[in-house]
Amino acid sequence: MVQIAGTYQHMQTIKPEEILKAAGQEVTPEALGAINDPNSKLVVEANGDNFIFTTTIGDSGYKREIKFTIGKAYDEEFKGAKVASTVVSKDGNKLVFVSTVADKVSKRYYEFNESGVNMVYNPGTTAEAIRKYKIV
Repeated sequence: MVQIAGTYQHMQTIKPEEILKAAGQEVTPEALGAINDPNSKLVVEANGDNFIFTTTIGDSGYKREIKFTIGKAYDEEFKGAKVASTVVSKDGNKLVFVSTVADKVSKRYYEFNESGVNMVYNPGTTAEAIRKYKIV
C-alpha cells in the first residue's frame, strides 16, 4: 500500500490555464506564475477515512484547507465565491473528487505513488490539467 499522508513539493503543472479557468479566475501572467510556483506544497493528513488537505502556494500567503470524509458530501469553496458539493471516494492509491456547481460536474483525482502524487483535474471538458508533486 502506498503512503498517502505526507508533505509534497510541487514540481510541475501541465495545462495550468485549465485549472484557472475552471476556478473562474482570469488567466494572467501573475496567476500562471503562482500556480507554477516551485515553493508550493501539499500537506495530506489522514486518520482512517478522515482527511485534511492543505495547499500553500509559494510565498504568496495563499493557503487552502479542505477537510473531508470518504463517501460524505461536503461544501468546497473555490476562489471566485464558487461553492461546490463534493464527494470523495477511494480507489486503491487514488482519491477521487467529484464536484458539482449548479449543473456542472468536474472531477479530479490524486494518484499517490512511491515518489509523490499526481493531481489530475478534468473540469468537464476535453482538457485535462496535471499537477505533479514529489514527497519530501
